[in-house]
Amino acid sequence: MLREGLNTMFVRKLDDLIGTDKEMKLTDGGKFLRSLRFLTKEDGCGFSMSDVLIKGGWSIDLHYKNHMEVNFIAGGQVTVQDLTLNKSWTLGPGMLYVVGPKDRHRLTAEGDAHIISIFNPATKGTERHDADGAFEATGEIPPAWKGESGRTMFVMREEDARTVMLGGGKSRASRYLNRDDGCGLTISLPRGSAGSESILWYKHHVEANYILEGEATVEDLTTGEKWELGPGSLYVVGPKDRHRFTKKTDLYHMSVFNPPLKGDETHDAAGSYPPGGEIPPAWRN
Repeated sequence: MLREGLNTMFVRKLDDLIGTDKEMKLTDGGKFLRSLRFLTKEDGCGFSMSDVLIKGGWSIDLHYKNHMEVNFIAGGQVTVQDLTLNKSWTLGPGMLYVVGPKDRHRLTAEGDAHIISIFNPATKGTERHDADGAFEATGEIPPAWKGESGRTMFVMREEDARTVMLGGGKSRASRYLNRDDGCGLTISLPRGSAGSESILWYKHHVEANYILEGEATVEDLTTGEKWELGPGSLYVVGPKDRHRFTKKTDLYHMSVFNPPLKGDETHDAAGSYPPGGEIPPAWRN
């Protein structure tokens, strides 16, 4: 369902967005690219998220002059090339690359690929690339990426991420892009076993959770509302949202935190992490 109001948890599914202005589709003969913008600036999280599906291969030159962008490879294989330094990387599942205003680059998929794309500042969700491969400005770029001394593109593998055990050892999370990376967010990829249950309450963060594999339920412990989740389901929680998360099957999902984590946090007795910065204004009590 689409969101009504700010500041409290909501669930959204990719099927809700098909055929709306949040769906971008490109075709070229037998090739196909579809981007579903399922978290946008109006959601107030400080970042946006898109599910990008490529069928049959694609190549595109990009230059995000007004944003920092993270691309996590959820399936398939892509090559990303730095067009300034003429350096390239081949990436598969579990790897990501980050680009900023300096980074004119080329993304190529030889076959099918599945990518989760995250922008800071958040995009509106209806943008189309301009002639330079950029989107219009939508806010402040993270300070670490600004100016001549700002950061430039890099790649991370899962083995580069910090590993943290959660839920009494029932889940293993790979944490990418922690506070020191200067991206304004943390990406955590937990893998958990069927049947495990957690009561969580992120008093100091906004967290967006996107299901990649498996099935789960999430329950708002204030209202009693419960949602069934599977691949392509997103739920977002903030400081007001004490909730129960139950894994019905083995589960693999992406959690994005704003403000970013230091990287080694585990849950306290309330199911929270310690403060790490400013909560996005739309989610403050």
